[in-house]
Amino acid sequence: MEFFDLIYLDLDGLKKVNDTKGHAVGDLMIIRFAQAINQIIDRHEQAFRVGGDEFVIVAKPSEGSKFVDKLKEELNGENINFSYGIEATNIKELGKALEKTDQAMYQMKNSQRDS
Repeated sequence: MEFFDLIYLDLDGLKKVNDTKGHAVGDLMIIRFAQAINQIIDRHEQAFRVGGDEFVIVAKPSEGSKFVDKLKEELNGENINFSYGIEATNIKELGKALEKTDQAMYQMKNSQRDS
């Protein structure tokens, strides 16, 4: 059974951007984030937008952290922050992995708010 890293990504502060600068600016933030993902994605990886500002990446095994690091580097100097969760999984366990990565992403988001 083939394994892969599942990465769940969510933009930080999009609601605040929408509320203070307008939805057009928020939409541009989502578009730029998607462009950054497309800039760094490998031909063996896949990216999906699963919600307003939520994305799921299927990365090569043990490459999830490296993908996140490349994404941070691609967005360096831009005012775009994100939270994420990473889980090694396979297609049979995909549902559980989606739940775990979603929970990990929200834990990161909440810990960043608290600090």
